[in-house]
Amino acid sequence: MKSLHFFHDALITKYGHPLHRIPINLYLSCPNRDADGHGGCTFCSENGARAQHLRRHLDLKAQVAAGIEYVQKRYHAKPPYLAYFQAYTNTYGSLEALRQNYEEVLSLTPFAGIMIGTRPDCLPEAVLDYLQELNQKYDVWVELGVQTAHNRTLEKINRGHTFECSQIAIEKLHARGIKVAVHLILGLPEETPEDCVKTAEALAKLPIDGVKFHQLMVLHKTPMASLFHTRPEVFHIMNEYVYAETLARMIRILPENILILRLNADAPSENCVAPHWWMKKGQFISYFTRYFEQPQSAELIPTEDGSFTAYHPHFRQHFHTLAGARHETEHRFILPSEILQRAQVKKLRILDIGFGLGYNALCALDALTQSPLSGHRIDTLEFDQRVLSIAEKIHGDKIAQLAQSQTITMPNVSLHLHIGDARDNVKKLPVDANIDIVFLDPFSPDVNPELWSYDFFRKLYNAMDDDGCLLTYSVAFPVIGGLLRAGFHLYHTDAVGNKKPGLIAYKKAHPEHPKPLREKDKNIACHSLAGVVYRDPHLTLNTDALRNRRTHTVERLKKRGVPKWFISTPRA
Repeated sequence: MKSLHFFHDALITKYGHPLHRIPINLYLSCPNRDADGHGGCTFCSENGARAQHLRRHLDLKAQVAAGIEYVQKRYHAKPPYLAYFQAYTNTYGSLEALRQNYEEVLSLTPFAGIMIGTRPDCLPEAVLDYLQELNQKYDVWVELGVQTAHNRTLEKINRGHTFECSQIAIEKLHARGIKVAVHLILGLPEETPEDCVKTAEALAKLPIDGVKFHQLMVLHKTPMASLFHTRPEVFHIMNEYVYAETLARMIRILPENILILRLNADAPSENCVAPHWWMKKGQFISYFTRYFEQPQSAELIPTEDGSFTAYHPHFRQHFHTLAGARHETEHRFILPSEILQRAQVKKLRILDIGFGLGYNALCALDALTQSPLSGHRIDTLEFDQRVLSIAEKIHGDKIAQLAQSQTITMPNVSLHLHIGDARDNVKKLPVDANIDIVFLDPFSPDVNPELWSYDFFRKLYNAMDDDGCLLTYSVAFPVIGGLLRAGFHLYHTDAVGNKKPGLIAYKKAHPEHPKPLREKDKNIACHSLAGVVYRDPHLTLNTDALRNRRTHTVERLKKRGVPKWFISTPRA
């Protein structure tokens, strides 16, 4: 799908004005819930996602009246409407009861269409025949709760059916001429963005008419919330930007004619454990529409040395100091690593974490072409493939080649690009990887803590050569504390522009280094709340989970009397 096609717009084209939904609760249940209402899917709240204004036990006539009053006041809506059978499973019951309820609702006000939320395992032949009958009079849409194409996930969330069951239901509805919109949840436990993309690939092969997307929302008082508190490492909770990127990839896989019924959901913040987005629902829709239609719209920003940087909307930071992007690379990473001197005597392996706009990797590449030795290798890690299009504006053909083949080969040296979570790539490194130089250059710890945890540092330490070094711009105390605890010996590098000095971390002590880390900074990092490190034992936690875990640790240590800042004991 190259363009966004919204259900709302399709209705306006067909009927001349929007058709507003009137939510209806038939007080049905679901096949995997107990008679007392307990059970069900692990993500589902006890109200079954019924509309806010239907919290009271209203009869069908009162529900329709309340729904019409709501849409008229808020949207100045006019008939006809859409009857939206939303809560729980709306084909779970006897045909006689379903027919009676549906026809009572449809008799109460002019309806042009019917939307029916249900499950793929609750569509017996008799009900399908009835829906086909209704489809002769109304515009019938079945919203089918597919959620994911991965059976392992469906089992873990207690969904009670397989993806094969969804495939059969879609085919049967399509054969009867009934339009099908599939409901999908992105970010279910143990599912990565790649798993979501595979779900889109599976659905693209089926005769669906629409899709309703939903970011995973962990709600209070659900089994999912209990799992989140006990095993946060199994979740890949998506912030707005990761969700937008995953969503765009999925939509582009789907056929062009498929309508989008919803891009994202929301819930009252007091009901939601995670995620906590800063964007409201409408803000995200506006952001995503621009993102999808103009994925390469980032503007280059000139810096004082004549090179260019850019602003990243996700992290809300520039990629480099405005004092000079190339100058920062040379003085933060290339010169202090002594890459030119090292390359005279041994074959180097360099790990560049945070490719970004490519300065670190390409400057190292150029330097190593001058080496008298061959076989040097640079591995560069980047999460967001879109930045390559920005980097190409700066560096030209080299980036175009790298984007196409993920490799650049030059005399004496090769550069290899790895797209994805840097933690996944680092986890694959053997203990004897013998990495000589690490450029650690992601966005700052407060916005990108995933790449600044003690556990990440320890993994890097174990994969480095005994004479290896790690360079970074951050001197945040959680970073200093994490590196020290991981076993590194820390020294300062020169300041760049109006920024603070950076850090160089060696596996071996360098007592002759002219800029050792101050003892005061070591004590703050190791003996105060300011230096509490980020912990990510399985290298899987997302931003919110990492922040929350550190916050809880700080609170626990504070109660034990650990000071906010280290205070040296005065001399007697």
